[in-house]
Parts: sequence; structure tokens; C-alpha cells
Amino acid sequence: MHLDFTGEGEKEDFEFESWNPKSDDIFLRSMIQRIQGAAVEPRSILQVFNLAQRGVLRSFDDISGKVLWSNDGQRIVFFGEGIFWCFVR
Repeated sequence: MHLDFTGEGEKEDFEFESWNPKSDDIFLRSMIQRIQGAAVEPRSILQVFNLAQRGVLRSFDDISGKVLWSNDGQRIVFFGEGIFWCFVR
């Protein structure tokens, strides 16, 4: 799914992850941030984005593995090396 984020003032490619199950205007998006000239692996960034406000509510760096919303839409569940819960609101 492609969504245009040109109103943010930055030209970066994001990948849609999932809509919040309780709020139709909030979703997760991710991007791979490549560091020019760096010998290290690129960083993965996950953002909680509010479409109505056209802004990022929360951002997480160095994310890997599967990411899901909790059923109530209040938390994000990260599945990687372990299981982590993070409150969004």
C-alpha cells in the first residue's frame, strides 16, 4: 500500500504495516534508514502515525521482527529476540 507523505517536508519511503484496530486514523509504518557511506547495517524505524493530524505520535529505532497492535489498540507488541509490550497512548 502506498500513502503519500509529501506534506511532511521529507522525501522518504515508508512501508505500511497495519491499521490500529480501534482508531481508523492511526497506523504503523516502517522505513529502513540507510546511513550514507556507513559500513554498518541500515537501521529499521517504526512509527505510529496519525493520519488526521498528519504527524508521528511515537517512533521506535532499531526494530526487527514482527510488530502487531494489541486488541484494544493501546499497545504495540514486538516479536523479535523476545516479546515486548509498549504503550502508545
